[in-house]
Amino acid sequence: YGDELIQKCLDAGAVECMFKNEVVSLTLARIKALARSVYDRRNTDSERRRLDGILRSVGDGVYGLDEAGVVTFANPTACRLLGCNDESELVGKDGGQLRLAVERADVSVRVETVFATADGRMLPVECSLVPMLVAGETEGSVVVFRDISERKSVERVRWEIDHDVLTGLANRRQFLTELAQSVERRKSGGYGAVLFIDVDRYTQVLENAGEIAGQQLLVDIGQRLQARLRDHDGLARLEHDQFALRLEDVQLEHIYTLADSLREMLREARYTDHAGRALGITVSVGVAIVSKDSPSAEYVLENARQACAQAKRRGQNQTQIFVVESDSRAARELEAGWAQRIREAMGEDRIILLGHPIIPIECLPAGGKAGTPRVNTGEQIYEILIRMVNRDGQWVSPSVFVPLAERANLMPKIDLWVVARAVRMATRLSDDSRVGFSINLSNQTLQDAEALVHIENTFASHRVRPDRFIFEISETGEIFQLHAARRFITQLKKLGCRFALDDFGAGNNSLSHLKWLPVDLVKVSGEFVAEKQGSEV
Repeated sequence: YGDELIQKCLDAGAVECMFKNEVVSLTLARIKALARSVYDRRNTDSERRRLDGILRSVGDGVYGLDEAGVVTFANPTACRLLGCNDESELVGKDGGQLRLAVERADVSVRVETVFATADGRMLPVECSLVPMLVAGETEGSVVVFRDISERKSVERVRWEIDHDVLTGLANRRQFLTELAQSVERRKSGGYGAVLFIDVDRYTQVLENAGEIAGQQLLVDIGQRLQARLRDHDGLARLEHDQFALRLEDVQLEHIYTLADSLREMLREARYTDHAGRALGITVSVGVAIVSKDSPSAEYVLENARQACAQAKRRGQNQTQIFVVESDSRAARELEAGWAQRIREAMGEDRIILLGHPIIPIECLPAGGKAGTPRVNTGEQIYEILIRMVNRDGQWVSPSVFVPLAERANLMPKIDLWVVARAVRMATRLSDDSRVGFSINLSNQTLQDAEALVHIENTFASHRVRPDRFIFEISETGEIFQLHAARRFITQLKKLGCRFALDDFGAGNNSLSHLKWLPVDLVKVSGEFVAEKQGSEV
């Protein structure tokens, strides 16, 4: 038989050619080989049908991708989960259209991701991506996935129990749980701290910008605080505009500086009001120490809240620390450390005085904006501000060191130091100069008879006019002995000094103080005039 005839037979579908004149043994061998081929084909078809049955019966979705990422097959479960009627709607399509996060890989991958269904829904799935090997070579991938929507719903409910939905931060419940663990750890020594942060005048934010802008501001605050925390610290939104931070393993002398730096950092937060203006905010911060003597998480958090409330009473935009009297060791260490630092700063000339001009409204430039006065025929008053510089050259806010100086009873010494330097500055002025100075006095100084004598002697020993000086006393502070304060004021007024009642209206006894204290000026608390420019009232 010729080759051409054999070729025609094979082209027609023959799988083998046997010839009559062949040796019998060869013919039998060909028949056996053909029988094995038919048997193997039947087994292969049977195995294929068996595997296809398994593929169709499994509860997980399965589909295949070729090397180009195109779908080659999909089982009924995959079609159902992806919202398709049958396999034809998937085969031949780019597999990337079925998922958002998983790509074809040459190694096995197991992830949780989201698939996009035919009707546009986002389907949360647990997905395994396995390379399909043929003769040791990768020829695509098999994707196996299951719907985890119900599990995700349960996880979401559990998450919401311990988290604030708006900011994604822990809530009060979770914060107290973690703080309780921190309190327990402190039994073995060391210190932690809790910061209670409250946005000042948040109701005005809502009035000026609306609920959505207010919520965006809270999210921004949470993100800014989160970015400053260490891995083992904690942050929570307690409620409304209140946040709490849990700081682990802190040094007492650094607590104030750290807390106040966070307060300053949050001044960078902005919100946009109804008029399209970007407005800033301030916050008040209360700090409570966590030590081996702390009885409970609730106790520590309440102390931090009280400290924050005190910061608000003192004029807002301040940091206030709360040290429990019973926690004597922590109180002693904190006060002793800062008292020493303050004394060293005074001895090393690291206490800086600044002058802030007080400008009458009628002297403002045209348009009412702050700047160089147009005309000022009266006296020019400068409020003396005090700042401390640490040995690293960084400025320390008075809201950091003044409260501790008060606890250490150092404020009379600081006040007298400020008065002495202000008087020396005044000696360089001519007699006809209209420059004056306004100096804040602590309520401790008002009760100190020796401080009164010292100030009188300072004026007597320098050729300065006492009427250049206005002494400010804070309405937000506690004036423990009203009669002593009245005597202090009366004596210096005899010399010609004037007195101003600062933060008027912020305290609980404003009218009583105004009645009993012979002050010349009243400075209304900032909370009554803040943001009045944008108020319709």
